Amino acid sequence: MSKKRILASAIFAGGLLLAGCGGTDTSSSPSGATQVAGYITDAPADTLAVFEVTLYEIRLSNGTTTVTLFSDSNGVAVDLTDLKGVMKYIGSAQVSGNTTFTTVEIVVGKDVNVKDANGNTATVSFGSNLQGVTCDQATGKCTIKVDGLNINVSNGKVAIDFDLKGFEVDVNNRVISGISIKHKSVDTTKPMPYELTGVVKSVGNNSFVITWRNTDFTVNVDQNTVCEGMGANCMPQKSWCVEVEGSSDPASSSTILALELERKKAKKCIAEGSKPEDFDEDNAYDERKHKLTGVANISVDTNASTITIDGTTYHIGADSVCKMESEGMSSMSNDDNNGGNSGNDDHNQNNDEDRDHQALQQRYKKGSACLTAVNQMISNLQNAQNQPTIEIEVKVSKDQNKPQNHVVRLEIDVEHENE
Repeated sequence: MSKKRILASAIFAGGLLLAGCGGTDTSSSPSGATQVAGYITDAPADTLAVFEVTLYEIRLSNGTTTVTLFSDSNGVAVDLTDLKGVMKYIGSAQVSGNTTFTTVEIVVGKDVNVKDANGNTATVSFGSNLQGVTCDQATGKCTIKVDGLNINVSNGKVAIDFDLKGFEVDVNNRVISGISIKHKSVDTTKPMPYELTGVVKSVGNNSFVITWRNTDFTVNVDQNTVCEGMGANCMPQKSWCVEVEGSSDPASSSTILALELERKKAKKCIAEGSKPEDFDEDNAYDERKHKLTGVANISVDTNASTITIDGTTYHIGADSVCKMESEGMSSMSNDDNNGGNSGNDDHNQNNDEDRDHQALQQRYKKGSACLTAVNQMISNLQNAQNQPTIEIEVKVSKDQNKPQNHVVRLEIDVEHENE
């Protein structure tokens, strides 16, 4: 890959969801007002291992009304390539009636940290001639304004895509020279993992409490939860910055059964009022990407607990975790119509949530179960009619006490040609 130019291939999407009851209290909403929850989400990335922005604000406007979904003067670091297939909860706001918004404004830091699939890193900035982007050199912030949208917040979930596939990043000149932003509907008929990042407030037995935006969430851990950098029992320590994936929407539930947990560096949790303990992810892990057509260059040795990808052999240990996706499991649809509905009766809601959690749980494995699942996936793909495109992200431990190329996390995304 040329070091001069990277075509970014992730999606940054701020999704909006009508909140129900639970984690976000709608009972105090003014008459005629709707509590709207803000999210960001992403799709699989091809060429970038990291595209980290500092997020300060997300606003909706229609020329007369402006609603702020998220605002933090300190800024929160968000790696957009780390959000594929999840709805990351940011915050909520009150919206009057059936207000329709036509503009989204996203305030981010001018400087963006990027790393390509080969491990090359750079700090790049938004170019001065980008349409819809204005930067303030004094504050170091840029406002990205997207007009011509049609977002009716009463229609359920709506995603705003900050589409990095259309971005052009010139590494030599350290500039982002092209952007592409659009919005899509969200398919609510398929289970999707929700993500929440927060500072650990207290730790109990098989559960802990995290705080995000002055709201507490109880996170339950069971034998199927997978985790990174948190020990065999997947329990964090007080003041850690932790990222939680679960099947429950934090906008409507203050209790989350964790599918996956990750310890994160402090700046990914630095919201106003929080003081997380720092964690140096860069010195703890090395991230790599592989993109293949078919499985000819992938093999699994269950006896040696290894997987070889395009000539590189990786070790799967008891603390390794894996996540497997296919294009058909994506939570995003490809049209611009409002999608899905939330029409489950209260009578069936708990059963539906349990089924969603069990369906999502099949994507997450750890230790020997991870190795077995990957081996089965490779075997199934060998018999597929069409050669799939396979994108594999590998997070490797830098701990000298671990075997060479010891896997912390292995993520496999499969896209079939006929999909």
